Amino acid sequence: MRCKIIDKHMQILSGMHLETRFCRINAESSPFLCEKLKIWMLPTLSLVLDGKIIDYIVGFDDMGGSDDFTTTELASSMRNRAENILFPEKDDYSASQALDRPENTNLRAGNAMSWKTSEDEDSDFE
Repeated sequence: MRCKIIDKHMQILSGMHLETRFCRINAESSPFLCEKLKIWMLPTLSLVLDGKIIDYIVGFDDMGGSDDFTTTELASSMRNRAENILFPEKDDYSASQALDRPENTNLRAGNAMSWKTSEDEDSDFE
């Protein structure tokens, strides 16, 4: 349940901060990666800069300990722990902007609509 809360906020952040790469793993199916990243509690955000883990956000303590924190609070916590992780000029995280777009157009989530038509060739050698 708490991972879904983080997913909602990360969806908003990833749509507004194209300069930052957001990755999500399933901890149950990736025990080796969890061990390497030292993830021992869910949800955990690993803040990585230049290939090095700068800090972690574990649970919701940084956002007041409740489940109803804002995306702005999460972004602020990320910036406080790791400078240059998010560009500060994009601080308007109204949920209506990021969540009103249809899900099938989210290029960062990897489920973008295909623009290929049936007339497109699959190979140049056919």
